[in-house]
Amino acid sequence: MKRGIPALIAILLYILQVDCITQCKKTTACSCMGDNGMIDLSPLASNGGARFKDISATSGDQFSWNPCKPFTEKGCKNVAACQIQNANPPAYFSIGTQDSAKFQVNKGALTLTYSADTFLGTGPELAPNFLRSAIITLVCDKSVEGTLKAVGEKPAKSGKYLMTLTSKYACESTGGTVTVTYSLSVGSILVIAVVVLSVVYAVGGVSIQKFVRKAEGKEIIPNLNFWSSIPGLIKGGVLFTVRCGKVSRYDQI
Repeated sequence: MKRGIPALIAILLYILQVDCITQCKKTTACSCMGDNGMIDLSPLASNGGARFKDISATSGDQFSWNPCKPFTEKGCKNVAACQIQNANPPAYFSIGTQDSAKFQVNKGALTLTYSADTFLGTGPELAPNFLRSAIITLVCDKSVEGTLKAVGEKPAKSGKYLMTLTSKYACESTGGTVTVTYSLSVGSILVIAVVVLSVVYAVGGVSIQKFVRKAEGKEIIPNLNFWSSIPGLIKGGVLFTVRCGKVSRYDQI
């Protein structure tokens, strides 16, 4: 049974093998060519302002964004993305221009980043040349036209403003149809592998005990002595920890 475990893991990983985007070469300010096709956000572009306007973040700030085409919203002039700072009155800052658009892939996650060199805040004594960036994670979902979620500035005072676009236009497309690209993290694969191996261990162990070794009753449980000792080991470990090791039984040992 032990010899079959490596083979089982190999089969499992093969079954779970999925397409994961590794690169996306910029073609325009709102499109890039990925491994399996084009990602084109132009159908989301608005001609009369921001497609996604005044999206609230947990910080209290609001954000506006328009793919492909620049827009103007009060203090934000000809921008790709705008921060509306939670103040009285609200302050408007450009957090990216269309010509600064960059597509990047990190561990299977595709982001579209804009940047703009702006003032740190409002007032005559505040310094300019503070780089602000809008970092938009693109999530493929062929059932969604386009929704934008604003997270806000992370880390604090970094000038990096995080958002997530979920849309069918964030999927790689080879033509008229939209294809979906999924990715599983290493941790997810390991969890699935552990669950599958646990099931195989239980079913295989019980079968061997019952049909090969002709065991009956609770004896059909593989490694019964080991599993039976676990509750006592856990109890002893908890008592030892709670009492800071001052247990007479352990002192005697």
